[in-house]
Amino acid sequence: MKILFLILLWFCASLKASSELQYDSLEMKNSSEDLYSKHRELFLESGFKSLATRKGIPLVGINQVYFKSVDQFVLVKYGISGVFPLNTLISLPSGLLVHLSDGEEKFALFFRGFNNSLVKSLVKKFTQVVTSQRPFSFHFISPAYGENCSVPSGVMTGSFLGELDEITSANSWDLLSNCLTGLGGGVWESTGGVAVGLSDEFKKFWNNPSDYFEKTSGKIREFLSHTKDFLSGLISAPKSTMEKLGTHMGEEWNKMSGAVQNMTLSMKIHFACQLIGSFGTDGFIAFYTGGAALSTILPRLALLSKKFLRIENLFSKLSPFLDFPEDKMGKLMKKIFKEDNDGDMRLFEGLSSEDFDPRFAKDLILCALD
Repeated sequence: MKILFLILLWFCASLKASSELQYDSLEMKNSSEDLYSKHRELFLESGFKSLATRKGIPLVGINQVYFKSVDQFVLVKYGISGVFPLNTLISLPSGLLVHLSDGEEKFALFFRGFNNSLVKSLVKKFTQVVTSQRPFSFHFISPAYGENCSVPSGVMTGSFLGELDEITSANSWDLLSNCLTGLGGGVWESTGGVAVGLSDEFKKFWNNPSDYFEKTSGKIREFLSHTKDFLSGLISAPKSTMEKLGTHMGEEWNKMSGAVQNMTLSMKIHFACQLIGSFGTDGFIAFYTGGAALSTILPRLALLSKKFLRIENLFSKLSPFLDFPEDKMGKLMKKIFKEDNDGDMRLFEGLSSEDFDPRFAKDLILCALD
């Protein structure tokens, strides 16, 4: 009976805290450079990786995501105003939410997949690093809650990839999680779509921050999970994986699977990194889940698939000879993904003809990558 009473007491307190949360707006606002840098340094020192660039993830209105795994990450949202308790841990169905202040700047941290004690220790670090004001103390509302690869540059070092023979679908996440470092709203940045702000599906949560963080963290987890499965499948079953990923793209995208299937293991990894990096977190969230950016992504994906169809024979013919150093492999894939690259594409097409000796073609490609 006593246990039931405590549970009811906790539930009522938690419900009260959630009902007292209200933001004036969910639109994404930047913090000061000093605060952002301090947060970034603390998270990276604690073993996290940053998912977005300084520009954040406009599609969902989050300034940064620091992650350790598919199921463990922290959402950071700056520039918050409204009604919410400071220095108070609020238990939500999938994580813990806390609002903190650094002088005039107020921000929210949503921890998904971490236990209470770890969250408490991390937040204490924040207050010690960010401010020299009075010592931080928690007001608990609930009991315990049970850059090696740079995608934009497309270059991975040999030490990052390690021994290629040891790469499997099982450990591919360790590679791809490094590729995810420093992504952002790639689609928005390149198209001038939604420079800041939220897609329509999130605007209804302006007066319900609890549901907003639940919805947003679910989107981020889907992105991480789908991306992990994508690279794993690209290694173990490239054709079916490409077909499944391109459900909305039609036959043209599915044909692209032939080119991917003929890639070396190293090329597949670079392909995955460049593909995700070219569309950014916003783009791939939309692609996986059918978000606001999908109509913008599809034409760009169609153009990309046509490129790979043009050079499918190159991969098929030269695959045994494409044992390039990792920096060269990264440059090759970057050239293919480059938007204004018809000259390079004609060169690669020509090298796949029957008139070219594979070893000579390899030397020409390497020369072109210098």
